[in-house]
Amino acid sequence: MIAKTFFKVLFSATILLSVVASCEEISQEEPPMDDCKYSFLNEPIGFCGFDFDKVPYCTDCPDEEGKLGTYNILIDQPNDKYNDAVPLRPTVLAVHGYLPNTEEPNDPWGAWTLNLMRKNFCKYGYTVASLEYRQDIKDFSKQPICEIPEMEIIKTHYRAIQDLRKAIDRIYQNPADYGIDINNLFLLGNSQGGMTVLNGMLAKDEDEWLSAFPSEFGTIKNELGPWEARRPIKGIISIAGSVYNLDFFDESDNIPLFLAHGVCDEAVPYKMGAYYDCSSDIKIHGSYDIACKANQLNKPYSLHSVKGLGHDWTEEKNDEIAIKIRNWIKDQVVCGEPKQEEFTTTANEVNCPETSSSVVDCN
Repeated sequence: MIAKTFFKVLFSATILLSVVASCEEISQEEPPMDDCKYSFLNEPIGFCGFDFDKVPYCTDCPDEEGKLGTYNILIDQPNDKYNDAVPLRPTVLAVHGYLPNTEEPNDPWGAWTLNLMRKNFCKYGYTVASLEYRQDIKDFSKQPICEIPEMEIIKTHYRAIQDLRKAIDRIYQNPADYGIDINNLFLLGNSQGGMTVLNGMLAKDEDEWLSAFPSEFGTIKNELGPWEARRPIKGIISIAGSVYNLDFFDESDNIPLFLAHGVCDEAVPYKMGAYYDCSSDIKIHGSYDIACKANQLNKPYSLHSVKGLGHDWTEEKNDEIAIKIRNWIKDQVVCGEPKQEEFTTTANEVNCPETSSSVVDCN
């Protein structure tokens, strides 16, 4: 949930340093269109990063301190040989992990994240988006994480999901204006962002979500207001994400899931536990548990477990997972049929007790 550094969780910090150079158009012969109506390429041919749409979706919204701010969806479209033939593209909306905000009531990390999305998706033919959202935790910098009141953490997650739902609703109003194929809208979240997209799309509404917590948390809805209704999503990509209750995931949910997680993750447990192993009765379920539930329900999932890896992803693993995500979107969801699959690799970064990474061993 709480990532000290976004780049270590999803994509390496070195990517940001190369964004300007990487957004230049690469000259190639025009590749043939395949059977799918979209052009998905293994090598980048387009460019992006010269301009983007800043779409406000939450105006005068109070943050964790009560300060009012405006939050935006940042959207960029590829500029390639298919602009006329395919004006609406599959779109990946990214929700970044926890990072402390500035003193101003906004989220400065949205633009940072958009650059990473340009590098890893826009150049390959996707429209990309990044969410500015109310993601900070009250008094986070003033005390150890395990001493922060659970109410404040749950309020932050409630606001995050509230913002995601509101942003998706805003996209649905005018998708063609931003080059978005609304029938192929994917959500990508890491750490707290993974928690946001998983809980926000699997829980039917705020009442079901709040029912996972002790009764005193029910006051949050009255204090912060309701969520927007859940909109259809084509797929969810979660890196080190979690859900508070596996019962959110039921027979009615048919969203394909791409789940990647370090087996030795202590911040967000790979299986079940509390954030950062804090002493708490509120538990979360990581990627392995979610894949087990998907398997039980016979729903599509792609589970990517990395042994010897904690919450901080290496540059090598970041590069690997970006390719796997693009291939999953293209081959299984947009141009094919999603399936159940699992992969286990090794990073040798940290040590932790041995545990099974196969859903065959689910309890």
